[in-house]
Amino acid sequence: MSNGTGAAEPTEPQSLPQEANNGVEASNGSARVHLDDEEDGQTNFTPRRQRRYEDPPVLFPNVDGPELLRRIMELVEGKLTPEENKDINEFMEYLTTDGGAWALGSSHLEAIGRLLNDRNLHPEIPVLTLKMFQAASLKEDIILLLHQDREKHHLMTYFYKIESLSHEEQAEVCALMCNLCSNGSSFDWLTYISEWEEDGKPCNNCKVTVRVAVHGLLAEHPDTQVRGCALVYNLALKKELFDDVASELAMAVLQFLQVPPAEEMLFQSLTALYRFMCISYNEIPALMKMMGPDVEAFRGASARIEPVVEEIQMKLRVSR
Repeated sequence: MSNGTGAAEPTEPQSLPQEANNGVEASNGSARVHLDDEEDGQTNFTPRRQRRYEDPPVLFPNVDGPELLRRIMELVEGKLTPEENKDINEFMEYLTTDGGAWALGSSHLEAIGRLLNDRNLHPEIPVLTLKMFQAASLKEDIILLLHQDREKHHLMTYFYKIESLSHEEQAEVCALMCNLCSNGSSFDWLTYISEWEEDGKPCNNCKVTVRVAVHGLLAEHPDTQVRGCALVYNLALKKELFDDVASELAMAVLQFLQVPPAEEMLFQSLTALYRFMCISYNEIPALMKMMGPDVEAFRGASARIEPVVEEIQMKLRVSR
């Protein structure tokens, strides 16, 4: 794949630090976590600039992770193995203390994977698990756990099934991915291009993330659509995306805009469209001329939308 910015998408790191200190807040999503080895063998978080717009991502932070996990523990009482119970209790410790994600590993992801996929458990559990993980995703060192999922891809394999999930699960998957955009490192994880096989086809994190974003944006269920639109907006915060990724997301936006949405979603989708045009500056204008809509129709929707429409029109005028 070619990258419209001349820079590569992130590939998955091949080694992991053993311990981390969660000590640096990301600033408006413009800093990413960088893990530096210190002389004492521990690892500290330091901010590292990356090519992103300064706007903060859209997040869904109103989730009580510990309370959600307590509810899950009540519903699965007597149904998990001793090892799974131990892992769930350790995950609770991660949510409720300053203990870092360095203490979590692949067995914890297997337990999460079972909660998401085992349909013999209580039907509320997948949604509760997604909401609980939304809270965990707001912790800056969550990347240390995500990196442990490189072998079996418990999370991404579940996200890949977005079309077959319930409407509520779909909405919560989109919200979870939005929350992963809160830190630069977990945001990058969403767009890793290290490949594995899914349904007999090459797959990677970036493909799954785009699949979720497109499905969410074009979903019929209102909650899923709101969160899918937010995810597309968040992905457009990256100035470095492959041309074909930007074009696929833009095509979904153009389809979405055939029926004018509410102002907030209109602003998010038009802003994302303009930023995708900055990456794929010939293909997307060509798609717009074929598919529509006429963005002039959105003038006057609100004061903040007016300049976005003007920027899009300028891109259309200068495209080949």
